[in-house]
Amino acid sequence: MRRTVGVALRCVNFGNTSQVVHLLTPGRGLLGLLAKGVWRPRNPMFGGGFDAGRTYELVYIPRPRGGLGLVTEAQEIECPRRIARDRARIADAFVVLAFAACFAAPEQGDAEFFELVVNALRALDGGSEEALLLFLRAGLDGAGFLPRLDACVKCGVPLREAARCGFSHEAGGIVCGRHPAEADRLLPGAILRAARGEGLSDAAARGGAVRFLIDWANHVLAFRRRVLEYPFYLVS
Repeated sequence: MRRTVGVALRCVNFGNTSQVVHLLTPGRGLLGLLAKGVWRPRNPMFGGGFDAGRTYELVYIPRPRGGLGLVTEAQEIECPRRIARDRARIADAFVVLAFAACFAAPEQGDAEFFELVVNALRALDGGSEEALLLFLRAGLDGAGFLPRLDACVKCGVPLREAARCGFSHEAGGIVCGRHPAEADRLLPGAILRAARGEGLSDAAARGGAVRFLIDWANHVLAFRRRVLEYPFYLVS
């Protein structure tokens, strides 16, 4: 048996009394487990079913060859309850968890990434309006996929004060006017600054930067056949 802590990323009911839960853990990356009988009344091993976004301390039996392990004991140790009261925060938390599920991998522990996810959920629970944008920046940077946003990715010309810039998905960053054919989209200066972590008081720019970074993340994820989406239906 092994003991770990983990953030529940996705929970699916299995049969009448059980759940399949996928967690992000600091030592083993993504972990898929079966919680048998978790919904049975008065089950002494569980305090109820798992919920996405909550952090648990648990004991489990690993399963060889990539199958589902078996949870034998679990206790909730952290719950961002205030997120559930606000649809926008629910949507932001959804992206945090989906990002973790897309970029983490089984048996590839990353304690810094785990803390990044936990801290983002805490920030959202505390009402931070910048938490998702800062999380996406840090998550992409930690994975080695943050695009270049301060200078032309082709020639290095500084572009921090530009009113708008072209962006090249293929090159992985912004491009100056010398390379117009490289650009496949334009980024307004306000969105570009927000994507760099500057000028975060502008809500419209923050939202544009979040959409831009999600679009970039999907470009990165294309080779993995995974898709990261923002649940706009929750905030429309």
